[in-house]
Amino acid sequence: MHKLPIILVSIAFLITLAACGGRQRTETEAYPVNGLTTGASVGTASELPATPLTLRILAPNTYYSAIRDAERRMSRALGDVEFSIELTSYELANVAEQHIRLQTMMMAGQGYDLFFWNHHPLRAYAANGFLADFYTLMDNHPTTNREDFFTNVLQAYEYNGGLYAFPLTFGFEYVGINAALPESIISRFTSRDSITIQEMLEIYNDLRSQYVEEFGWLQFNSGHSMSLGMAYEVAAMRIIDFIDFDNRVAHLNNAQFAGFLNEFYQAFSGQQLFDVMLRLFNSPSGTIVSDISRNNTFMSVNSHAAPMLALFPHEDPYFLNFIPLASDDGRLIINPQMIYGGHGMMFGTTWAKLAAPAFGNEHLAWEFIQHLIPAMLNHVAPNPGLPGFQSFGHNSLVTPITRRDFIPHATRVLNNASRMDIVPLVGLTDGGSRAQAIDNAIAVLAELNEKPVVVTEGFNLPSSILVDTLTSFLLGATTAEATAQEIHNRISLWLIE
Repeated sequence: MHKLPIILVSIAFLITLAACGGRQRTETEAYPVNGLTTGASVGTASELPATPLTLRILAPNTYYSAIRDAERRMSRALGDVEFSIELTSYELANVAEQHIRLQTMMMAGQGYDLFFWNHHPLRAYAANGFLADFYTLMDNHPTTNREDFFTNVLQAYEYNGGLYAFPLTFGFEYVGINAALPESIISRFTSRDSITIQEMLEIYNDLRSQYVEEFGWLQFNSGHSMSLGMAYEVAAMRIIDFIDFDNRVAHLNNAQFAGFLNEFYQAFSGQQLFDVMLRLFNSPSGTIVSDISRNNTFMSVNSHAAPMLALFPHEDPYFLNFIPLASDDGRLIINPQMIYGGHGMMFGTTWAKLAAPAFGNEHLAWEFIQHLIPAMLNHVAPNPGLPGFQSFGHNSLVTPITRRDFIPHATRVLNNASRMDIVPLVGLTDGGSRAQAIDNAIAVLAELNEKPVVVTEGFNLPSSILVDTLTSFLLGATTAEATAQEIHNRISLWLIE
């Protein structure tokens, strides 16, 4: 009667969809990089000067061990050429301080060769000439080319035709619908391959108006979601559809956005702006999902083990047909705010103005990234909140940006995950059904990984603007049209500041 959640679960896990060379690697064996295994000499080694080479890197301390592993890999590959990393690591809690420091350094003609991205104003950096274009680096490298990577994802990060941020991994946010709802409502959801914020609101509002006695009390959404967590976050996800970030122009003063605000008002008026959902930070156990199903129309998942709800059919399903969240034009949404889950953990960019004699540091940095990718994939870091899974690395449910690494990585992670405590949830009971379920999941992922994608930037919108305007609107103090105009004006000013 209902579609199985298998169809929805293409949860983009780590990278490359290429095969792994005709045999399965062991869990500890290094991934090949551009056809070379760790320890082999890199294609550009002969071009390097016989002097010590150093890269300066800024990164959250979360990635310290992976960066050091990549440093060792690079040193082995370079042979007699001395190579080292000068690493500046910091707590994520201090990211604002690091932003200010980095901007000050850049304005003074200084900086890092590479930095991990975390809400940095990359367009401003690129426009001011502070960043190197990754496309130029990969095109000029003897053993890498654009087709080695998921080019659809790279395109989502382009700015004026250049690539100034390089994503190491990516993934999607999935939404399922409550299985206890009327068939007329469920069928509107299960007939889709992806869902937009606008479509979710329309389904939700129709449910509450048509079945007010039975379901009028249900909330909109629940789950471990960084983009659908609170009412103003829902609005932010819709607002970005009306903003041209590259040209810094807003298009919010129109009937289409006002129509969204009317749906938004119908869904959230009378509720607290910051308290419209229960966040699911822990393991997606049957008990938690059952509790959520009693209070929520939708459930969204996007990190750690939660995507298992979308990847495999499960016993006693409380939510059905997990499908990716999409933009208005049908592109699947990547939210780079998920820096932990690899669902959007971004690697920073090379800073073009630092150069070593005879070999620019931006090229050396690109060479280093070829060793950083396998170091990240093989990284092992226990997750205290969810044993057996990682926020990134060896057991992370994310997709690598390199095509060739996708299948071996996803196969290993899904095999490990299917044998864990959540097995009763996913309904895998024997080796045969497990193998088939994993093959099916990877096939779904492979298809989704190739679809057009878009990077959301809702987290960059000033929350003060949204909270002020939306609070007044939800209290009935202003109309949808007036609110649309006010948000348009304030966002327009923010874009040109």
